[in-house]
Amino acid sequence: MGLFCVNFHVRGITFDKVAKAMDRVFTSEVQVLPALSGWVSFYDERASQQDEDQIQILAEDVSAELGAPVSIESQAAIKAPGQMAGIAACAREGEVGATR
Repeated sequence: MGLFCVNFHVRGITFDKVAKAMDRVFTSEVQVLPALSGWVSFYDERASQQDEDQIQILAEDVSAELGAPVSIESQAAIKAPGQMAGIAACAREGEVGATR
């Protein structure tokens, strides 16, 4: 079974600011990861269901909220037997393979 993950990335904005923006922007379940090499990454469950409208809306809304461009990366991941599903699996996959 495959897993599709959409990763969003913002550079030069703190984790706290991104997390607060997530509280203000209406989304489904979102996970924000701490900054790595100046990039903060976040994952939205609905966007990872290949919802193109949600992907675009979320990127635009977060960009407007933060006053910074948002990078979008999508990837397909192979789900191994016993692997976590959903947003947590995207985040775990993204910790290794996120664009920096």
